[in-house]
Amino acid sequence: MIILSVIVGFIVGILGTAVGAGGGFLISPFLLMAYGLPPSEVVGTSLVVILFNVLSGTGAFIRQRMIDFRSGWRFALAALPGAIIGIGLLSSISNRMFQILLGVLLFFIAFLIVFRTTYKGFKNGGDGRGSSDSLQNGDVRDLSPIRGGSSSSPGILLMRTFVEIRSKDGRNFRFSYHPLAGIFIAILVGPISTLFGLGGGVLFVPAAVFFLSFPPHVATATSYFLQIFTVGIGVIGHAVLGNVKLDLALPLVAGVIMGAPVGVRLAGRMRGQVILYLLAGILCLLALRLIVGFQPR
Repeated sequence: MIILSVIVGFIVGILGTAVGAGGGFLISPFLLMAYGLPPSEVVGTSLVVILFNVLSGTGAFIRQRMIDFRSGWRFALAALPGAIIGIGLLSSISNRMFQILLGVLLFFIAFLIVFRTTYKGFKNGGDGRGSSDSLQNGDVRDLSPIRGGSSSSPGILLMRTFVEIRSKDGRNFRFSYHPLAGIFIAILVGPISTLFGLGGGVLFVPAAVFFLSFPPHVATATSYFLQIFTVGIGVIGHAVLGNVKLDLALPLVAGVIMGAPVGVRLAGRMRGQVILYLLAGILCLLALRLIVGFQPR
């Protein structure tokens, strides 16, 4: 079973990092079905594995210079209260209800992954929406209004925030978004991160692209930075409550550490549509299994 956990962790490291999700959408069902853990231990153990994944992935994204740190800090502060609330809500959900809700959420995540492979903002790796630009080397568009990173009118959250990201490989991403919309999305992501052990990135990335005009690569990288805080607080909370099974988490962590760098490279290319469709299919099967009446051993 240890070897199986390492293999699952490796797959989670690749796919979770590639889609900016942390991989909890695979870890939680695996822990529930393979070991029959109660929901509290499923979530606590899953979050430990995700934390190592996001730390490894964030380091790689920092080296690529793809993270919008200004926005990441803003979203993290907005998401943390909900993440704390999510820890407390878990005790009020029965085992069967947890399975059903997790199954429904997996179906929704599968839809988001398929959406990611078909929505033009994800497919071309560029705009996200009309107000976002992906500028390549040699492009001479005027970037002077936002030169030097993120900026916005002081204290006015109703004004758009303008962002320019210059990646290590020479790509320049220029986009803008409404801070209040980003904060609202982060507030929604917070409780889901710690209630189901998913991390929240799988919901944040599509929302950031579709509603906030984030380029997909920047959304994925910033999502990992955000999850350091939401997942970190979840790990602390569940550890205090005794919900972490380290003997089960460590083999998964070993696999994740090996797989995350591969996922970062895949995220930069983002041409693995067949892989993502396969992942969506697997999630649908897992979701169906949970909803129709899977009984933990």
